[in-house]
Amino acid sequence: MNPYLQRHYDYQTPAPNQGSSPMLTLYCLQSEFTAFNASRGSSKSLPTAGSNSDPNIANIRVVFYAGLYPAGTILSFVPSSINWNAAHNWWEITFGTPSFGTISDGAGDYFIQSVFDCQPPPVSVSTISPTAATAFWNVIFGGSGFEYAVQTTNTAPAGAGTATSNTVVNLNGLIPNTNYYFFIRTNCGDGNFSSWASTNFFTAASATAKIGIGTNSPSSNLEIAGTGIPDIKISSTNSFGPSRVSFISDKGTATEWRPG
Repeated sequence: MNPYLQRHYDYQTPAPNQGSSPMLTLYCLQSEFTAFNASRGSSKSLPTAGSNSDPNIANIRVVFYAGLYPAGTILSFVPSSINWNAAHNWWEITFGTPSFGTISDGAGDYFIQSVFDCQPPPVSVSTISPTAATAFWNVIFGGSGFEYAVQTTNTAPAGAGTATSNTVVNLNGLIPNTNYYFFIRTNCGDGNFSSWASTNFFTAASATAKIGIGTNSPSSNLEIAGTGIPDIKISSTNSFGPSRVSFISDKGTATEWRPG
């Protein structure tokens, strides 16, 4: 069950009127809305102050949990009217009750909740190679799918991403030794989407990769370029600590040797 207002309302249809759908008005205090907002989780905020102009009024929902019959029934209502009564300092939330025809017991509990705030899933990336990686995430309640995008800039996509209903996607055709950003958002339904969430990962260098320091087009596996006199320094902070540069030929073979 999603977070709900600390107050609940018990109502039982009078026996002569079973099957009718009377209008009910629920009353609550702003302090109860404030307490809800403090621990609302992923639900949207309820009104933050007693005012009929509060935009969060649109987030208020009334939820019905049935009594003895029909067992397990859960209904959600958009109130027909919501009013802040300044004279009494309380909220008045009016809605039409459900009708079950030959219902044998109309007893039920009503709760005030908020619209679920569709969130992007937390995402991780693993199995990273020079040209591929695997992104995965968890299912998000209230979502009907996802959209993702992979790019080298840390800027949320301006348009739509690639749609998927899966929670795992294999990324291929990546460039070795490159920092990527994986963006994902939840499809909340009715054309609505959550914000974008992202994580970054760095592809591994390939066996033939070339690394350049001071140059974007190294001609060797490692090239250091610069004005003046390029300098390489290897130092040890230990007292009389050694430093070493090894040049290895025939590495791993019986004739391995280290000149210099």
